[in-house]
Amino acid sequence: MFSFDPQSTVLVSGATGAIGSDIVRQLNRLGVRVIATGRNADKLESLRLDCPHPDAVFTERMDLLADPDGVPGWVAELAAKYGRLNGLVCAAGMATADPLMLLNHAALQTMFDVNYCMPVLLAKGFSDRR
Repeated sequence: MFSFDPQSTVLVSGATGAIGSDIVRQLNRLGVRVIATGRNADKLESLRLDCPHPDAVFTERMDLLADPDGVPGWVAELAAKYGRLNGLVCAAGMATADPLMLLNHAALQTMFDVNYCMPVLLAKGFSDRR
């Protein structure tokens, strides 16, 4: 079983989804302080209260697609607010089961932005050593 320093802080994007919420609960169970992010504040609060140690889960409502270029700066703001970030989990993602006939460039671009661009921009903010 893994254990973490109680001062370890991990940022989890997509925390309100099935995979993200399970990751938040497991990290919290292992003693990690978690910053859970997602678009739905009510789901984030419900997740926080459902964790074994809700006082060590901090919620931040954020739509990463609203200002993609601002994501690295937002991560830096989180580090200033909560202290050094020790880990990053990019659990936000999307897929489509639409037939090819119904796909268009805008839908594909959104999927690419969520699944590729956002993790890269989150990592950029996470790795900023200033």
